Amino acid sequence: MINHKVVRPLVALAIGLVLTLYTYQCVTDPEPGLQRVREEGIVMVARDILQSYMSPGNAIEIVDAVSPASQVGKVYIYPTDEGWELSGHYRRDENDRWHPYLMALN
Repeated sequence: MINHKVVRPLVALAIGLVLTLYTYQCVTDPEPGLQRVREEGIVMVARDILQSYMSPGNAIEIVDAVSPASQVGKVYIYPTDEGWELSGHYRRDENDRWHPYLMALN
């Protein structure tokens, strides 16, 4: 017969150790931070391209993955086989409506 007074603490200890190791690996993994840095660089390049194409001499407001505004709409950035695709919204001034854009960068 199994003595539950002995097995219960051993199972709890094993589960605790597994969860501790998993948490440690998730916290010390540098990949999510590096991915964020790459995505921010892509967004900055896309901002420069959009600014030069839509309004070379004037400033435009841009909502993208780095500066999201949920009242304007959702924004996305994701890798593809050829590069990156990202979406966002822009407007030329406060009187203009928000225009969506989708950009593919290779």
